[in-house]
Amino acid sequence: MSEKIRAQLIMEVLGKPKEYVHEIIEEIKKELEKESDVVLISYNIGQPKEIKDSPGFFTGFLDVEIEIEKIETLLAMTFKYMPAHIDLIYPEKIHFANVEVAELLNF
Repeated sequence: MSEKIRAQLIMEVLGKPKEYVHEIIEEIKKELEKESDVVLISYNIGQPKEIKDSPGFFTGFLDVEIEIEKIETLLAMTFKYMPAHIDLIYPEKIHFANVEVAELLNF
């Protein structure tokens, strides 16, 4: 696959206290910025908010748009960062040979 891939990922963090949740979100952003195969296009940090049904617990998020060269990078990121949501922005269609799919599945 030669065309670059652009994707949106949303990582959610749940915990307490509020400051710890914010700190973890910032750490995730810094780790993404260090990824050699990832270009961080944009990001938005959702400030931690208290969960109504769980007093004392907070939830926040990091919404990022990234650009990568290989689908394998995105697959690795799903295991490393466990995003709650992934949206492939482009390309609209991705074509793989059966050998490429086998390599992804055996990654």
